[in-house]
Amino acid sequence: MKFTHFKSQHVLLMAGMILIMITGGIFLSCASEEPVITDDMIEEDYFQRAQEASDHENYKLALKYYYQFKERYPDNLEKNTWASYEIAFLYHKTGDDAKSIELLNELLALFAQDKTGVLPKAVKVLAETVKQKIQEKSTPPPVDTSSTTKQ
Repeated sequence: MKFTHFKSQHVLLMAGMILIMITGGIFLSCASEEPVITDDMIEEDYFQRAQEASDHENYKLALKYYYQFKERYPDNLEKNTWASYEIAFLYHKTGDDAKSIELLNELLALFAQDKTGVLPKAVKVLAETVKQKIQEKSTPPPVDTSSTTKQ
């Protein structure tokens, strides 16, 4: 009888520990959703932290870093172009292809207006490639009507 009582207490203790670990994990993951922005951060820090968040599949946090960069450094045209591409790509990674296409179109429109060629050409190539892949994925294959016979 003592053994049964000990066994049920052990099971309850283990269940409690599991519950604490789960709720603690949820709390920690929620707490890490806000980007850590400090006054001494330089431009590259935003990209580095966004990339780290993306590497850990925390795309929402990565988006926040890129948006914060664009807000803090609006005059850095080259890096803002890269940040815009990364934002569009992250929306694609989260499955929001409609938003991704919208942002890619806005980005490609900037290139159409860039008569001086100051925007980084690699961004344009990447944006066109991602847009094409999204469109190919969302376009159903053509129906093969050659195998049907007329009667």
